[in-house]
Amino acid sequence: ILSGIRQVLPAAVPIPVLLEVPMEVPEENSDREEEKVMKRNRVYTITGAVLVLALCFGGCGSKAPEKPAASAAESKTQESSVTSQAAQSSAIEEKQSSETQITEPETSEVQTQQPTIPDVVVDPAEIKWGYEATGSDDTQHWYCNGDRSLTSYLFFDGDYVTKVEGEQREQYDVDIVNRHMVDWDTKGQVFDFVFTDMFTCYDYVSGLWFMRMDVDAVMQSLTSARFVCEAGEQWNIKFNNDYTFDYEFDGENITGNWWFDNARTISYHMDKWDENESAWFTMEYEDGGWEVVSIKDTDYFFPER
Repeated sequence: ILSGIRQVLPAAVPIPVLLEVPMEVPEENSDREEEKVMKRNRVYTITGAVLVLALCFGGCGSKAPEKPAASAAESKTQESSVTSQAAQSSAIEEKQSSETQITEPETSEVQTQQPTIPDVVVDPAEIKWGYEATGSDDTQHWYCNGDRSLTSYLFFDGDYVTKVEGEQREQYDVDIVNRHMVDWDTKGQVFDFVFTDMFTCYDYVSGLWFMRMDVDAVMQSLTSARFVCEAGEQWNIKFNNDYTFDYEFDGENITGNWWFDNARTISYHMDKWDENESAWFTMEYEDGGWEVVSIKDTDYFFPER
């Protein structure tokens, strides 16, 4: 039996010496003893076989030794390494993404934007141009963008246009063609004006806007204070934003409506008057601006501050 087991098992599997139990040989002269010896031999043989099989199955079914768990320091080192690798990978991805998403900066080209001119514009033949006589309180100078601090301006007089540049003056005869005011000689190569209202015009040739009054600025100045007569507070007038007024005259409150007749003139109509009756004030501005410093009929009225 032992020889057979050795042939079956690998050479590396040891067989305990205790299995190699010496077999007793029965003596010839005793049948009874012979039977006892044979029983013991069978017991030894069976026991040895069972032990050998148990050892074989135990060796074949044994598990491979487990790898010992890493120490806390080793685990922390491994986690730090993984975190560092993840951070490096994330940084590389962000760099690649930013390089991919870089776009060229937008280039803004300076362009002269043409204004939108209304289909219906003011006919120049209907505009009250004013005067430019020396000492006149009704001068109507048209400034680029309404800037009264400039020394250059235009002056319109229906039949001609005067361009003023400091001390230099140049005068052009004009023609009106389809509500456009153009120079007579070239029919629009020197200037081509269209009037969007009574106080504002645009030149298609130069691409510039001109104003003889900044309506919003003058409106703000007129309505921000009551104007009191220099002869006494019993005469004062308050202009309202809705183009109505309240005029205190010797204790009587007179109402009515008002309007801009031109850049220097306020016309007004009292409710108690006949329909076609009207009167006017002339306005004086601060130097270089649109602040109204006084109005005048027969007397001067100054803003109450």
